[in-house]
Amino acid sequence: MTELEQAIAALKAGDIVAFPTETVYGLGADALKPQAVERIFVAKGRPADRPLTVHLGPKVRPQIWVEEWTTDAQVLAARFWPGPLTLILPKAAHVSDIVTGGLNTVGLRVPSHPLAIALLNGFGGGVAAPSANRSGTLSPTTAAHVRASLGSRVKHILDGGPCTIGLESTVLSLVGEPKILRQGALRAQDLSDVLEKPVIGGVQPTAPKIIAVCSLKSSRECQYRPNSPNLQILWCGTPMLRQARDLVLPNDAEGYGQGLYQALRDVTPGELWIECPPEGPAWDGIHSRLRLISGERDDAGR
Repeated sequence: MTELEQAIAALKAGDIVAFPTETVYGLGADALKPQAVERIFVAKGRPADRPLTVHLGPKVRPQIWVEEWTTDAQVLAARFWPGPLTLILPKAAHVSDIVTGGLNTVGLRVPSHPLAIALLNGFGGGVAAPSANRSGTLSPTTAAHVRASLGSRVKHILDGGPCTIGLESTVLSLVGEPKILRQGALRAQDLSDVLEKPVIGGVQPTAPKIIAVCSLKSSRECQYRPNSPNLQILWCGTPMLRQARDLVLPNDAEGYGQGLYQALRDVTPGELWIECPPEGPAWDGIHSRLRLISGERDDAGR
């Protein structure tokens, strides 16, 4: 059997599989098998109250996973699926609490990565999956990141190369008024334009000019010491000054997002300061990730 066929067989047998999406790599299990889903939480060290997103192939009907497949959901799915959008809707009765973290809603997504599509269509059902990394660590954007983070905890890892987006999907709740729970690759305006009505979200970033990330603690606990031998700076575009170990990312949102997690992995132990990227709707997803990195938890819990 090919690696893809082995991965499909593993999912059907109740095992866990790491697979690429356009955003980050996911760690998936059959969403209809609670014992299989439990293996995700064990492998990641993930709290049981954190919900998982159910990933579907384009050939799988999302309607069977929700109490009601609304007009808004249909409009958004037709425009953005496959793609980096997770829709939150009231769950169908058969969806297990272990998938939803005890909530009465479920998150659904159809990723656009061709290998993910082949896996999900071949499996034919829903695959519950968070990012394929140990909880509290950076989301993986390559198969090598998955191996480094999870090691022997996951046997089946599909290598689809580097993720093309590198940031998590935008999570949009359709319970009540449309509201972004986690800013990701898609902006509030992108969604609002398609729905032809306002989407709550896209809050302007509140980060300071420089964000200090010191052992992933809040910047309030750090003091800027320009001569510190352990200090590194992650610049956006042209650095104002440059030390030998500093890192530079592009000053366009797409390029910055693609390189962010890899850059954070390339940092050597010590203090890291991140130059705050530009503001504006295109950068909302980046600021959301940086706030999370500096110790603030987003509202999605996904």
